Amino acid sequence: MKINDKSVRGLIARLADVIRAENITASNYLDLYAGDEALECIDNVNNQAIYGRRGSGKTHLLKALQEKINADFENGRRLCVYIDARNILPLINSSVATSEESALLIFQGIVQSMIDAFSINVRLIFGRDQIIPLNADPLDSDAVRRIEDQLRKINLEFSGRSLRRLGSIAITEERNSGSEFQLEVAANPKISAGGKSSGKQTEVKADIRYVSIQEISSSLQALIEWLDLSRAICLIDEWSEIPSDVQKHLAELIKRVFISSKFSFKIGAIPNRTDLGHRTPGKFYGLEDGGDIFGYQLDNRYVFEIEKNKTRDFFNDLLHRHLYAIDPVVVEGILKTNNKTESTFINAFLTNKALGELCIASAGIPRDFINLFIHSYDQFKSSSLRHISVKNVRMATSGWYETDKKKQIDEHMSDKVLLQAIVEEIVMKKKSSHFMLSEKHSSNPHILSLIDFRVLHLRKKGYSHQDIPGESFNVYFIDYGCYNHLNITRANLNHASLDNISVQDDMRQIRRIVISDSFLQKFQMHIGEAFSCPVCKKPVDTMHPAYVKQQLCNNCFEPAGLSGQSRSTV
Repeated sequence: MKINDKSVRGLIARLADVIRAENITASNYLDLYAGDEALECIDNVNNQAIYGRRGSGKTHLLKALQEKINADFENGRRLCVYIDARNILPLINSSVATSEESALLIFQGIVQSMIDAFSINVRLIFGRDQIIPLNADPLDSDAVRRIEDQLRKINLEFSGRSLRRLGSIAITEERNSGSEFQLEVAANPKISAGGKSSGKQTEVKADIRYVSIQEISSSLQALIEWLDLSRAICLIDEWSEIPSDVQKHLAELIKRVFISSKFSFKIGAIPNRTDLGHRTPGKFYGLEDGGDIFGYQLDNRYVFEIEKNKTRDFFNDLLHRHLYAIDPVVVEGILKTNNKTESTFINAFLTNKALGELCIASAGIPRDFINLFIHSYDQFKSSSLRHISVKNVRMATSGWYETDKKKQIDEHMSDKVLLQAIVEEIVMKKKSSHFMLSEKHSSNPHILSLIDFRVLHLRKKGYSHQDIPGESFNVYFIDYGCYNHLNITRANLNHASLDNISVQDDMRQIRRIVISDSFLQKFQMHIGEAFSCPVCKKPVDTMHPAYVKQQLCNNCFEPAGLSGQSRSTV
């Protein structure tokens, strides 16, 4: 069976249906998941934040963990609940609700979702025949009723005419003449004499009630004990979709209620869009990394330039699992015809050089790999070649950038200007795709945006430079697809030009390719995020903490924002 046969074309076309984990309809996340070591690292009692960029496999990993744990329920009596945070975000006007209020509403949705899962799985929990429909047995109804009673008891802590939540927040009811009640959240509601003004009646309930963390925690813990569960594991996906100013308050609620109970939380989040808390003078507010919660990184597990065999084996396994699940007969035919085994399945489609090109272009991101493989195959199938070629991969990479990434970059002009400058400096002048940048710039918001957009990829941390002792650098890789679309190269970069761009198999060579401080300062001056210091004449970074907090130059630390005033008045 040749790889351009009609049956193989149909197989690859159906691969697009499982690019996103949300589109997998059957309960086979575990069978499709490639990378057993990740499952082993998060299958524990710890609270964990699984970090990864879009497409790195967070959702698939969490759903595979849920499937694994629940399939082994009889042995461990652990129940795993998956929650998509997007489904429980409150539809409430941000001008009305405070971040604490929003956090409480989301927290209520989490509790509701967990108790719903207990009710749905009541036959599993009590070891009864799961083929029989739920509530067909009177014992089911009694159990579900008890679970729902517990939920009502817990919800009582959230409800009430007014609530005093994490701060001095209360809800006032304002009634217009002839209209329905409207709710307004206020930190300090005002009570007017008589409660009437211009046809409106405002009423503030005097019975302000507090949210009892202890009661909620005790009720949930009692429910776990009654259900005889050894642990309940809550998986919260799409955490970064929660507004950033709400996240730390939600994390604090989770810590207060669940941190010392038989509940564990696994959070799927994007690294640069996650705020789990901060340190205050007396304590850590929210979930403290390394104490309350532990991070697990999905990014940079598979970097072809560093670990060729590991990366190749992972993507081979990924492709084989997904295609075999779609049509095992066609996959077996491909293996037999091309004299391949499961461990070399991917070489039935790509030459070693093309495979290396594809692994580098996908930058270790599973979703990008599958997309690029499909597009590379589309480029190949109209040719007379036996395998997908390097040219097919490069054309696919260019097209994928155009359809998936270019629009995001174009909508953020400052980020686009920086990317253009980096590509011109590194790709065009130094003929490289990798570069080093001092770690002190790792939190630069434009660098972080380019990483989020997957046009820059962080490769290594903590590298040293032979001519700059005592300073640590990070190594970045420029996405292949951006070369042709930034108006600084020809419309189509030919093979000869690409071959002159080193992918730097030897990471030590990268130490000679550095983005300097002056390069970034010039960029900041260009976009208006820096100006010349009146004292030392160096560019003042207006986003540096020294300037943001005290309007001091981040170079000489003299007053820079308020000319002529003394340091004490700044």
